[in-house]
Amino acid sequence: MAIDLLYISMMMPQKKANNGGAHTFYYYINNMAKQRNINVTLIAKARDKKEASTQIDNVRIFPILNETLTAAHPVRLLKDINSKINPFAKKGNTLRESIYTQIIDTIIDIDIHPDVIVLEFSQMAYLVYPLKKKFPEAKFLVSEHDVSYLWYRRKSASQNNFIMKKYWNMIGKYRKKMELDAIDHCDIIMPHNEKDRRLLITDGVDPAKVCPLVPYYEEINVSRQPNYRDVIIYGAMDRPENYQSAIWFINKVMPLLTDLDIRLLVIGGNPPEKLRNLDNHNIKILGFVDDLKPYFSSCAAMVAPLSLGAGIKIKVLEAMYAGIPTLTNEIGIEGIPATDKKDYFLCNSSEDYAGVLKQIIDREVDLNTISINAHKCIVDNFDKERSFEEYYNRILRLSGKS
Repeated sequence: MAIDLLYISMMMPQKKANNGGAHTFYYYINNMAKQRNINVTLIAKARDKKEASTQIDNVRIFPILNETLTAAHPVRLLKDINSKINPFAKKGNTLRESIYTQIIDTIIDIDIHPDVIVLEFSQMAYLVYPLKKKFPEAKFLVSEHDVSYLWYRRKSASQNNFIMKKYWNMIGKYRKKMELDAIDHCDIIMPHNEKDRRLLITDGVDPAKVCPLVPYYEEINVSRQPNYRDVIIYGAMDRPENYQSAIWFINKVMPLLTDLDIRLLVIGGNPPEKLRNLDNHNIKILGFVDDLKPYFSSCAAMVAPLSLGAGIKIKVLEAMYAGIPTLTNEIGIEGIPATDKKDYFLCNSSEDYAGVLKQIIDREVDLNTISINAHKCIVDNFDKERSFEEYYNRILRLSGKS
């Protein structure tokens, strides 16, 4: 007997995505759609018409597009504004209220009787309340790509303005209460790393419900031939956590390395103008590149000095898998069971980054050993195929049709 599986997501799954969440979602939904005993339906927010035309074999897709905010619909306009700026908005401050309304309307319009509903991303967990009323027999799984209230906590900590610090702190505290309550109403909670599993359990979530999965990362195999000159930063450079990290590194670390023949390569699409303006003879803002392999092969190291974000960092997984010596902080390495100075380098200050890079450039670090250890760390701890099998079997058991 086939299982009717409904996914509801704040983001379209994408095979070629500029963020890890959309790519991970694609990996799991695409593999589920290949199973003969699964009927897959997806309702997902699309950023534009191109995303709205997304097709995945054996998946019925119902895209949700942002409706234009206009004064012609004053009630909807006020609700949407409230959902974005009110720290006590019941569904968080990420999506407009009208998106949730369109999702519910779509569910009402289509003929579906799901056995299992997967709420993809923590922002979708808030839909568990109305959906449980509509589908009382369905089972619910929430895929926590990251624990969103942790992001708000870090956003507060990064603020210099006292009022903004209090504002984000207030959101974070309320978000924590709301998020934990919503996911507690689900049958399975799937964080994307072990660190988030421990955090949720510490914050009161039933350990029996928490089943982590492995996020998708690209297995980029290269022959490492470091040139002992190039250092890379990479990621989607239209995302604040990435371009702010690059700007911080350029302003704080590069001035400490002027005595070295070192070049910083900033890789990632859509860099903002304030980042592009920093391009010079030893800082190259490359933007999007078609092939990462030449840079992964020749660079001496990758740096990821992150101050924002929550959850596991896909770029760190990919760099370590490729054997690139990686310099990052607690935020960058969280969720990855790596050992400092063995698998990667823990750096908490500009002086830390500069000191390690000087050791690397001066050949005082055995890059080959670090590369081998980094690759082994990822292979040993992040088996995507086994994770999918566990994911599939959990959904089978949850449906009662296994």
